[in-house]
Amino acid sequence: MDLMEFVGNVHTVVNTVGDIVGTINKFKGLAQSGKADARAFAAPAAGVPAMAQFQPLMRDPYRGGGQWLGQLQGVAAEHGNSWVPPQTAGLMGIDLTGVWSPPMNPMDQTYIRQYGPYLNVIAGIGGVPTFMAEGLFDPGSLVLRVVGRQSTGTPAEANAQLMPNWMMHGTMTGSNPWGMPMMVPLMMQRVA
Repeated sequence: MDLMEFVGNVHTVVNTVGDIVGTINKFKGLAQSGKADARAFAAPAAGVPAMAQFQPLMRDPYRGGGQWLGQLQGVAAEHGNSWVPPQTAGLMGIDLTGVWSPPMNPMDQTYIRQYGPYLNVIAGIGGVPTFMAEGLFDPGSLVLRVVGRQSTGTPAEANAQLMPNWMMHGTMTGSNPWGMPMMVPLMMQRVA
């Protein structure tokens, strides 16, 4: 399977947490074998919805999120392959790498690291992580699916729809601090 075939099939094979983890590991296999070079997937492509021009509201204080690589590798190892790309790269003209925040709460920050269809997510308050995950981005449907761990150690997952105006809407499911299941809405915009 080559990279473009992989990207074209992401939306059809990702339905459960196991599907997400399995598909992530397939991409990691491609990347580790040299078949997923950033130059191969960064250029815009036909069939990908057009995004508005992104205008940052602030500078990216995390500059690629390299300070979290060790922690992200720990989450990735739990999913079967600890590889996390040291660099970032967009996919088919869409680059999600940067800071995302709810419109009315800039301290609630989610940092996304993207390498093609592969994502790392670091969410928390003011740069202090409370959730770390890895996942996939489907550029054809503009859908993100991530699985990971909250700082309490409990598993959680998030699903979101990217809008052409650089807003995301979705849900996060997991457990609250008392172990009860929870589902919370996600709404955030890219700010850096």
